[in-house]
Amino acid sequence: MWRMVLFILVFAPLVLAQTCPPQNYPPLTGYSVTIDETQVMFDRMEPNDPDYALRKKLLLGVVTVPLGSTFSYNTWACDQDGDPLKIRSSDGTIQVLDAQGAPVTVVPANGWYPLVTGGKYRWSFKPTVLGVTYHRIDGKDNPLVLPQYARMTSGTIAVVAVQQNKPPTLCGGLP
Repeated sequence: MWRMVLFILVFAPLVLAQTCPPQNYPPLTGYSVTIDETQVMFDRMEPNDPDYALRKKLLLGVVTVPLGSTFSYNTWACDQDGDPLKIRSSDGTIQVLDAQGAPVTVVPANGWYPLVTGGKYRWSFKPTVLGVTYHRIDGKDNPLVLPQYARMTSGTIAVVAVQQNKPPTLCGGLP
């Protein structure tokens, strides 16, 4: 029995691990609006995380959306160990996608949506106020072995809601 446990502990991560390419996250500056760094989440939020001291601000994206229009942001998450993943957002809606990008029906547990193979999901939001709003996205792994060592990463999507400007109408002749 102990050999089986040892085998799982040693080889499962090697077999199940995903290749997560290095990410080029957007900078915190250089936009037409000012991004408030105090509103951008740190990637590691749990003080007991071994990498807590290495944490950094994680801006996942800056998007401009017409006020009152629904915006959808297709993205993905992965885990180097191949652990199952869960995702949640501070607001808006999460829709889990399959490996081909088609919606999958999942039931969230305590606000967490389990991701399926490929780790794709769609976050949608409809701004109701002009200006910049900040939206937290959390991803958490769910280790099959030693689940008490689950780790979480957080990031922020900044949404810039702008007033839609309609072009003037040019009329010919007299009114």
